[in-house]
Amino acid sequence: DWGATEQAFVLSLGLAQWLLGGLGAVLVLAGRVRQRGQALFFLLAALLLIFLMSAPAAFLWERVPLLPYLQFPWRLLGPAVAMLAVLAGVGVSGVLDWLPRRFPGRGARWAGWIPAGVVGFTMLLALPLTQMPPWPAEFGGTGRKEVVDIELTGRWLGTTATADFVPATVEVLPLPNNAVLWNFWTNEPLERLNRATIPRVATVTGGEVSPLHFRYQVDTPKAFPLRFFVFDFPGWQARIDGQVVPKELGLPEGFIVVPLPAGRYTVDLEFVNTPVRSAAWLIAGLSLVVAVAAAWWLRRRPLVGGSGAEPVPPPGRETRPLLA
Repeated sequence: DWGATEQAFVLSLGLAQWLLGGLGAVLVLAGRVRQRGQALFFLLAALLLIFLMSAPAAFLWERVPLLPYLQFPWRLLGPAVAMLAVLAGVGVSGVLDWLPRRFPGRGARWAGWIPAGVVGFTMLLALPLTQMPPWPAEFGGTGRKEVVDIELTGRWLGTTATADFVPATVEVLPLPNNAVLWNFWTNEPLERLNRATIPRVATVTGGEVSPLHFRYQVDTPKAFPLRFFVFDFPGWQARIDGQVVPKELGLPEGFIVVPLPAGRYTVDLEFVNTPVRSAAWLIAGLSLVVAVAAAWWLRRRPLVGGSGAEPVPPPGRETRPLLA
């Protein structure tokens, strides 16, 4: 995908991010900020992310497991900018602490304008990004039919040029099937059954309940395997009259196959939570509870120095001027 690896524009962290984040980094290293230990974490994280996007880090991309799945180092620009934003806040806070002591009287008045000026400076430099260039005329449409047509030419296989998101159980990429493609072109619900493999004596009706749930009414005098045009991603569950039944893997394409008995019943194929996804939801929920509890505790915690007292400066702040 040459458009992703050799862009027509340069990706960078941004001038405001470099200047303001650099200010915070200098003050952190000089020990002129509050909560220096926490600020050091964001400084080290920013340095690590910036290093991973540089040419000398190529050996890490080649040797560290899972790192190549990011595909492009510039995808770390977002986390790096987030770290620099925290450093920028640390730097501005340090300047606001220093001004009243360096310029008594006037410094307090200037301090009110500095945050507004910093935010305005950042927004001013970001204004060009609000004017997005138009799509080139030769790009074509972006509807469902157009995307499928491009995939049929051999590009964007499963959203990428190299079929990265196809399950590992797929040994051979399946060939285009007109029964499925027709629904793409007519903008109708997709046909998920391989009806060519259903015995003539069997009747299967029904279809899509949702994009992740399919339901069929089956009436068959003999057992047969029901084959789907669905890759066997972890999470797909087959049920007969509400009872979970085992499914098989159709090779070499990696499609789902559900062995069916003789009789009349309802078959469901639904994408459900896996143990890993359930654990992720549990961790996310617990993290939210901890975050809310921590915010409530910090809200009720008395300010250092008591109500109405002046903030207590970090150790050494009285005898170490910020800028001499």
